[in-house]
Amino acid sequence: MSMRLLLFFCFTLSISFFGNAQVSFSTVKYDFGELSSISPRYVDVTVTNNGAKDVLIFSVRKPREVTSIVSKKRVLIGSPSVIRFQVNPAKKGLFSYDVEVFTNDKNEATIIKLKGNLLEFKQGGSHVIACPSFSDKPSGRNPNDFDL
Repeated sequence: MSMRLLLFFCFTLSISFFGNAQVSFSTVKYDFGELSSISPRYVDVTVTNNGAKDVLIFSVRKPREVTSIVSKKRVLIGSPSVIRFQVNPAKKGLFSYDVEVFTNDKNEATIIKLKGNLLEFKQGGSHVIACPSFSDKPSGRNPNDFDL
């Protein structure tokens, strides 16, 4: 029994040591701060492939209040891809959303946390807008500035 336990421990340790993810995300937490109903509500997250093989972005699982677009699903070695997330809160006040990004380099999803505070809610009409294309640039703060 102790030999099995020792082998299991060695196997688990080797997987965690050699199984490092080859994909890195520019941020996994983004705070939009205080938003009005007309504020830009999107952020670009850069996905970089640091490994020896191409990586696929399988899927992005998100709440209904979040929209996303992916610049390219195949992330080539040394060539980044961008995922643009836009929040469309359903009501005024604080919001927090967890988005799961699945890639083929690891078994678990990478969780991207998006939060902020919507100060005003536009009455009448639709408050949900489509995720902007990649030709649009985020205004205001640098989307890659974040706290560790």
